[in-house]
Amino acid sequence: MKNLAKLLTAQQCADKKRRLQLIKKVNSLNTSELDWALRSLLSKSKKNYIFNRMSNLKTYLIDRLEIESNNQLENSLSKLNFSENLLPITEIIITVEYKKSKKWGSNPTAETYVNGIGFLTSGSISGCGYDKQSTAVAMVLNQIPQFMQSMYVLKSKNVRIRNHELFGYGSGYGILPEFEGGVGVSCYDKIFNAIGYRFSTVIYGKSFTVFSVKKMENQTQKQKSHK
Repeated sequence: MKNLAKLLTAQQCADKKRRLQLIKKVNSLNTSELDWALRSLLSKSKKNYIFNRMSNLKTYLIDRLEIESNNQLENSLSKLNFSENLLPITEIIITVEYKKSKKWGSNPTAETYVNGIGFLTSGSISGCGYDKQSTAVAMVLNQIPQFMQSMYVLKSKNVRIRNHELFGYGSGYGILPEFEGGVGVSCYDKIFNAIGYRFSTVIYGKSFTVFSVKKMENQTQKQKSHK
């Protein structure tokens, strides 16, 4: 996935360069007056702080930017590392149970079990004004390394193509594709089709829904022929 690694590195370098330019333009010793892109670099004790010298403020910001940029890049690149012992997935079942909340109405919790990975859950999804069901399902799907690896491999081969063009709606806007939450589960089937799976609803009721992610038959046959 060298292509993705190069893109992530280039993106981080561009962001760092952009913020270094902002630091050069700082003309106030009061950190509360900093550009929003620089305020994220401040520790809690420096959120509303007045430095005694401009050089001290800029040195502080540059040091913080260096640390943050390195950590963010390291975190991004770590997502490209997968275990060589991941078991292939033929099918998984995702259950979503809904529990009533006096404040938020019906709160879904998505759960599944993946061989070699274990039990995965989204936890209870609360709030209102967005699609909570797809948010719960997406949180579980994004924890399954086999699916993430397949998406990253395909993206690495097509780095110039946007996620929505390569996978379809609901696959994220960043360099690394993902399952977006709040978009409705109906878009997940097209995303899965791109990596050789089908996403479908098995059964549903008033307090539950069961989904299936199953490898397409031709993909399963290919897998067997390579053994």
